[in-house]
Amino acid sequence: MQCLRCQGFLVAIQMRDMGQPPVPGWRCLLCGATTDPGIEANRASHSQPIRNGARLPGSPSTKPRKGSARQTPTETGSVRDRQAAERGTGQSVKRLLPKS
Repeated sequence: MQCLRCQGFLVAIQMRDMGQPPVPGWRCLLCGATTDPGIEANRASHSQPIRNGARLPGSPSTKPRKGSARQTPTETGSVRDRQAAERGTGQSVKRLLPKS
């Protein structure tokens, strides 16, 4: 038999689980993949995954997300923020009005 992953040579082994009788299986000599009749039956009953171009979660995207670019105070701030940016202080000036 040939390994489904790497096409390597499979050898017969006895797979043991605690409290269960041993099950005959196969181990690949090249990549170490193991399989048994139960694994083969499950693989046969499921269809192959469809490649539709979807990315895995956490993978880098090709396009920047909307609103992800850093905006300067002149793009989104108030008039005071723009005036402070023009002066180079980087902080907006707040006027404290006396209480009436």
